[in-house]
Amino acid sequence: MDSVQDALIVMPLDGEDRLQAAKDALEALQTALQDGGQHGPLTLEIAGLSDFRRQVLFLEVVKDAGHERLVALSEAARSHFVNAGIADGDDGRPFTAHITVAKLSNLFKGMRRGHGAKLKGIPEEAYADLVGIQGGSVCVSELQLCRMQGREKASYYHVEASLRL
Repeated sequence: MDSVQDALIVMPLDGEDRLQAAKDALEALQTALQDGGQHGPLTLEIAGLSDFRRQVLFLEVVKDAGHERLVALSEAARSHFVNAGIADGDDGRPFTAHITVAKLSNLFKGMRRGHGAKLKGIPEEAYADLVGIQGGSVCVSELQLCRMQGREKASYYHVEASLRL
């Protein structure tokens, strides 16, 4: 099984107080998962390629027991971070389990102004042959609290804290 990363929740962690509150919420989440017998890695089956408004291409997570557990984990995490006062209770978007493959906003970073400005979305014909792709299995073994700011180009985010499933 391959290892991949994607965001479960995105929230601002500006300042040491908010960062510590996030670390505390992650620790409380780990305790709740262990007390509820919901700890341990989870396996997700990946099949299908789709898009968000033709701006983001992503691999879909098959809606099975692994997906259900991931949704429950997402809800538990959001609840802990909302209760800690560092995440919104409802950002208006339902949780969509996915693995991001490409973002249109990232395609033109570093290019001179005006280049690519005519491209309003990723053309469907560019990925139409891959819509039914079988992506295999992904093992999720930990949640990471990452800082998005200050990341070096082409490097992974700085991990502030993690929770082993």
